[in-house]
Amino acid sequence: MLQALLTDITKQEHLTRVDLADTLYLIMQRAPTSGLTLKVVLVGCTLAYVFLVAFVLVRGKRRREFEMHSSAAA
Repeated sequence: MLQALLTDITKQEHLTRVDLADTLYLIMQRAPTSGLTLKVVLVGCTLAYVFLVAFVLVRGKRRREFEMHSSAAA
């Protein structure tokens, strides 16, 4: 993600080997969107993904702890 953020996709003329930068470049070619807007969306999506993964992991841990305590009490 850091490579995609540091790449100047407005000056990019062809695909590179940086997957996220290439994705932003292709989206910019098809939609009238600025490079900065695409990078903000990339950061937002990444943060949402991280929070979702953290939520799932914490919920799973709590569920395992609850099941462990309920089975020990029975």
